[in-house]
Amino acid sequence: MKKISLLTFCSFLLLSGCVSLTGLEEGRTLGEGNSEVGAGIAYTAAPDILDDEGAGFDETIGYPTIDLSYKRGITDKLDVGGRLTSSLSAGIFMKYQIVGDQSSKFTMAPGLDLSTF
Repeated sequence: MKKISLLTFCSFLLLSGCVSLTGLEEGRTLGEGNSEVGAGIAYTAAPDILDDEGAGFDETIGYPTIDLSYKRGITDKLDVGGRLTSSLSAGIFMKYQIVGDQSSKFTMAPGLDLSTF
């Protein structure tokens, strides 16, 4: 039983993360041979948990994050790419278009993103 609990806990840590607010995309893929370079900026603010003056978390810490990405269409329905951010995270991602094509009004493409943070 302890092995299952440890496996569940490790899986949760490996498969969980935060959404990339600068990495949201549409459901349409680029198409085979096409590529795209992207850039984004976001501002992150969090309570200052190291504040020694009480536990009220009245103070916040904030910083901007710059995001640079590159992706390429491997096939008409599969894109792969990479991302670097100024908060020292890096990642690779892919998405596969399961609904629609390049000219459809409605498309859907689930993706997978593996990042350092």
